[in-house]
Amino acid sequence: MVKYDMAMRTLVITMIWMGMDSLHISALTEMPVRTINSIWARAIERGFDPSRRPVMICEAHVIDAPRSGRPKKERSEDLA
Repeated sequence: MVKYDMAMRTLVITMIWMGMDSLHISALTEMPVRTINSIWARAIERGFDPSRRPVMICEAHVIDAPRSGRPKKERSEDLA
């Protein structure tokens, strides 16, 4: 699975906000359409309001989601 950084996710949100369709964005970024739509839906879910002026894309709209699972153990070398 390819992981896209916050800058790339912000670019996708900006392009959709400007009116580009997912197929065109996919051709420009080589990102799957499903991923593009998922990034947009997640931004909306996290509070992005496309009708707000001025437009504001906050870090909270594009930040990585916390991962489930057991946290990594702290090693003694990391503590020193």
